[in-house]
Amino acid sequence: MYKIIATAGENDLEKLENLDSSAIDILEIRLDLFSKKYIKESLHESLKKWNKSLLFTYRLKEDSNQKKHTKIKYDYISYLLDFYNSESNYIDIDIIKDDSIFNRITDNKFTHIYSYHDFNGFPKIEKMKSFINSIKDKNNNPMNIYKFAVYPGSSEEDCKFLEAGFELSKENKMILIIMGERGIYTRVFGDLFGSSYTYACLDEPRAPGQIKGIDILKLRKISGKFK
Repeated sequence: MYKIIATAGENDLEKLENLDSSAIDILEIRLDLFSKKYIKESLHESLKKWNKSLLFTYRLKEDSNQKKHTKIKYDYISYLLDFYNSESNYIDIDIIKDDSIFNRITDNKFTHIYSYHDFNGFPKIEKMKSFINSIKDKNNNPMNIYKFAVYPGSSEEDCKFLEAGFELSKENKMILIIMGERGIYTRVFGDLFGSSYTYACLDEPRAPGQIKGIDILKLRKISGKFK
């Protein structure tokens, strides 16, 4: 099943009841897009209203295209992670960086999304394999998901990236996204290229090329190939 993840910041969560989230399977809580005050005083209560899976993500400022960024520490979110620590929920771990804010979780039951972002190109299949194998050497869990969100320079490079990703998807759960407007088709029909999940927004895009989850669902239905 192709699952839709919607990226949410503080503004999205504050008006969640007024947004159409019917198409969303997983709500991504971008912790860097929340104020410390909201995290401490309101976030837990807000999340109790969401009855589907959650994904907790913390992006460093240099890894985000969003103007807003809050620097947080593990202590601010430890109570949340303890409460939602189960295989039905997810955390995002950067493939490149070893100092994830989530490393301190004890008895970690979350499903892991290992993510790689490149705003200036894309990795060749050998490098993608190397990244995946390095993760498997540490945590060879069949539930692991490997995300590659990239910015190839041309449609020819798009094909090379997706061909590599599709090959890797035969043995791994993958998320393959070409960022920007040219890559919207990888968000809508990503499962045709080997993706198990896609990323959308609830309101304003939180990453280049994001469209609303409900619009992803509509486009898939319009194509006539998906129910």
